[in-house]
Order: sequence, then C-alpha cells, then structure tokens
Amino acid sequence: MFLLAAKGLGVDPTNCLLIEDSSYGVQGGKAAGMTVIGYAALAAPATLQAAGADHIVASMSEVSDLIEEMIISAAAGSGVE
Repeated sequence: MFLLAAKGLGVDPTNCLLIEDSSYGVQGGKAAGMTVIGYAALAAPATLQAAGADHIVASMSEVSDLIEEMIISAAAGSGVE
C-alpha cells in the first residue's frame, strides 16, 4: 500500500515521511524504505519503537516540531543555508 502511494505520487519511497499509529503500519513503512514517525497517542511508544519507528511522538503538535528539526538537520548536512 505504501509503495503504491509513493508510486502514485511519483516519489521515491526513501524520500517519504510516514506518520503511523500501529506497529503493522510502522513495519510496512519501514519495509517500503520510508522514514516512519510512530504516533503514540493510542499505541504504546515501546511497541512502535520495537516495530522500527525512526521517531516517536505523543501528539500531533510534536510532529511539526520534529519535521522542522529534520529539515534544519538535513539543510545543515547538505551545506545549504
């Protein structure tokens, strides 16, 4: 499903960021090669982490902060200012 979505958007799965709240979804996203944020509002953070989530958040407000940090980190690593 995740590979099909990426293909439909014309995006390489390795350039996708998936927000997922189930361990099976995390596993599927990782198998597709995506970066996965585990959304632990209803699921246990340890379960999502064990499934392979790259990051864990407890609220959607944390998602925007995390994405901002990821963008800044990527820009710093590429030499872009």
